[in-house]
Amino acid sequence: MKVNATEFLVLKLFREAEDLKGAIICPARFSTLGNLFFNISAAIITLKMLAIHMDAGQLIFDVKDNNEGATCHCAMSLKTSNQALLTGFRLSYEPWILDRNCSDKLEIVTASFEPNRSYSQDGSNTPNREIQHMFEEDQASCTASESSAPKLASNLSLSIKNLIATGSLCSGFDFEQAAFILHHSASVEDCLLAHTLATIAVAKGNTRAIWIVAATLDRYLQTIGKPQIYGTQFETHDDGTVTQEPYDRDFISDIVRRHLGVPPLYLQEEQIKNVTPAAFTVKSKQ
Repeated sequence: MKVNATEFLVLKLFREAEDLKGAIICPARFSTLGNLFFNISAAIITLKMLAIHMDAGQLIFDVKDNNEGATCHCAMSLKTSNQALLTGFRLSYEPWILDRNCSDKLEIVTASFEPNRSYSQDGSNTPNREIQHMFEEDQASCTASESSAPKLASNLSLSIKNLIATGSLCSGFDFEQAAFILHHSASVEDCLLAHTLATIAVAKGNTRAIWIVAATLDRYLQTIGKPQIYGTQFETHDDGTVTQEPYDRDFISDIVRRHLGVPPLYLQEEQIKNVTPAAFTVKSKQ
């Protein structure tokens, strides 16, 4: 089984005399929420499969998981001729998809996972070119005219939702770029979706996306008529003045802002003093 295109778990079945034997090879410790895997240890262990038998078309077996201090009651069933579904291991509530390997070469489980990020079976580290092109178009629109960005973002919204629906957004950078585009939209739904996508980007290990997590929440709050809380949103009036209002500056502290890559209040005030409409359009992309 691969996560982010990297070998994560191997289930090995073999005959010993007339008996069916098996083992699971995987990281010694990891946490899972269905299709998400995180807190992955560097150590790799081999766990014996016990009491293996067939029941109603499923391969049933137990795994004594000493690292977790429990016995897992597992089941494996065929999904296709080359894929199987594994349930019950490490208390996952979602079946894991295993690919058949008929070659003599056994896949090697890697020990190179980063412990502070999450991985998924449909994850990838390769950026999606389509969302990259949309992002470049969005950024060019922001630079050319601040007022044109919401219209373009609304036009791109359907295309982004189609990419999400087809599973075409995989990497943390894909989700970050999609969040940037949608947070320029005037639609409440798009702004809330942007915040969700930004959160996914960080969960996938793209720590650079932490700023857009804050910005998308600010944008959503202002779109529903509530004050922003971080201070990421600036609006330029026709006379050239810039405002952050409505803005609840006391809701959180500058300590929290710094954790999210947001400048403290005094720097935000300096930014307003020094900014011009043209310069603001460029700075707002950061």
